[in-house]
Amino acid sequence: MLLSIKQIIKPNEKEKIILGNLSYSAYKLWNVANYEKKNYKALGLTSFPNWYEQKKHFKNNFWYKNLPSQTAQEVLNTLQQAWKSYFKLIKTKGIINPQTPRFKKSLIDCKSNFAHPTNFWYWSFGIKLSCANLFAASSCSPVSFSNDIP
Repeated sequence: MLLSIKQIIKPNEKEKIILGNLSYSAYKLWNVANYEKKNYKALGLTSFPNWYEQKKHFKNNFWYKNLPSQTAQEVLNTLQQAWKSYFKLIKTKGIINPQTPRFKKSLIDCKSNFAHPTNFWYWSFGIKLSCANLFAASSCSPVSFSNDIP
């Protein structure tokens, strides 16, 4: 069974801008949602926000709206899984003094190299997308970009 697909593509300048904006929006959404989870009492929330509440709450958020809905939901779901892991480590004492999920740091530098918080890497020579466990082998198709993006 195929568990992941790795595809290297070489985008043109327009596509680099689009992918850069999507990556930046995903990393900002992660940080905003993580801030809300870390500071939910100070923000006046009565309980720790779960994935569904955050998805509903961030529907009108600038960073959420900049992403396709499935991508934004996956960013929030990945954050939820990180927090579940943290709480499980506390409960089981699997690690002494576990750390809460961290804020993502911007990996954008002057050479236009960046990394997406969820399995997306871009280097000046190409892009690497990794979609582990998302597709069955029969439904996989190669990733391609057209040059006619507006």
